Amino acid sequence: MNKRLFIVLLFCLISNLNLAHSQTRDRLTLSGESLMSSPVSRQSDIQWIERFFLDEEGNGLLGVGLQSRILSIDTRSPLYIVSPQFTWLQSLNQDYSFVINLRPGLYGDLRGNLSDDFRLEGVFFVDRILSGGWTLGLGAARGSNFGRVLTVPVLHAVYVGESSLLDALLPVKAEYWIMNSEHFEYGAIFSLVGSQYRIEDLTNTADTLQFANGLIGPSARMKIQDKFYIQLDALFTVLRRYEVGLAENLAIQNTQAGPNLRLTMQLRY
Repeated sequence: MNKRLFIVLLFCLISNLNLAHSQTRDRLTLSGESLMSSPVSRQSDIQWIERFFLDEEGNGLLGVGLQSRILSIDTRSPLYIVSPQFTWLQSLNQDYSFVINLRPGLYGDLRGNLSDDFRLEGVFFVDRILSGGWTLGLGAARGSNFGRVLTVPVLHAVYVGESSLLDALLPVKAEYWIMNSEHFEYGAIFSLVGSQYRIEDLTNTADTLQFANGLIGPSARMKIQDKFYIQLDALFTVLRRYEVGLAENLAIQNTQAGPNLRLTMQLRY
């Protein structure tokens, strides 16, 4: 694989880091998820990203995009994420590259002062290309996939085989795909979906809602036409956090596990 193609592949793998169901090679992603046994009944995501080479040699790549998420809750107003995304991938030499991903955005019900909903999340790591199709990297991320804003170390791992692909950014997500056909792919995924939201409550009994959902299960993806794909994930919750209240005194309200069904439509490059 030449250097330019590898940079494109690596960028595609990391360009959707904030989405737990991050897809490879996608320009536009629309997804809807139904959650069973949860106060959060539905989650919908839209993500768009464009990529631009920074030089003729293909050593640098810039991604600019936008993510929008709607969280439907049985007993509350919907919650939103509206976040521009900026990703810079730069090859340092034949063995090393680095990635910076920044996501300034609004995280909340968007009903009060929007400056209170603003937060910056992101990730940085350095990769090393190894033999045998492996790439490994270490770095740090500031995000809220655990349901609260944390800064955590991350391990990035990519394996590209003849008909298989492993893509992991631990502890947030891991995907393994078998690609024996141009029209059909299948595999297994683990993803940690979550965020911390600011909420307006007229009773002044709550200003923060934290939600996280750790999922694992099989997935299948089918090519419908040209660059258009549909993906179906049948997932089971292995970890769930749902807390609401004042920031200094949050109360756990529901941690019951249950099945999830997610349908995703993808427009690829």
